[in-house]
Amino acid sequence: MALVDKDGKKKHTRPTFSGQQIFALEKTFEQTKYLAGPERAKLAYALGMTESQVKVWFQNRRTKWRKKHAAEMATAKRKQEEAEGLADGDGSDRDDDDLGVRGNAAKRLRRELQDEELARQ
Repeated sequence: MALVDKDGKKKHTRPTFSGQQIFALEKTFEQTKYLAGPERAKLAYALGMTESQVKVWFQNRRTKWRKKHAAEMATAKRKQEEAEGLADGDGSDRDDDDLGVRGNAAKRLRRELQDEELARQ
């Protein structure tokens, strides 16, 4: 769809996809992150979209997926490093107060372990 701006030039508008189209695109994306030409043409025809729309939707969706995946990996790495730090006694120079909420949890855990150790003796 093209609108005309004040200078009489065509102004491009973004297509809005229906819920059904988005559902089908997402379902296809779960199965494969990349579509070859024939698959893209078939999907575009089935959804009443142009091949370019399907192609750009997949490009944008892959970018979104990569960002989310990278963030999840960074979070998992940080959690693993924190867990290893607790298991190793966290030989850092930080005071427990500098660790914030997680530091408080670590302090409680150390106290509980010390209490259990004292109870066994």
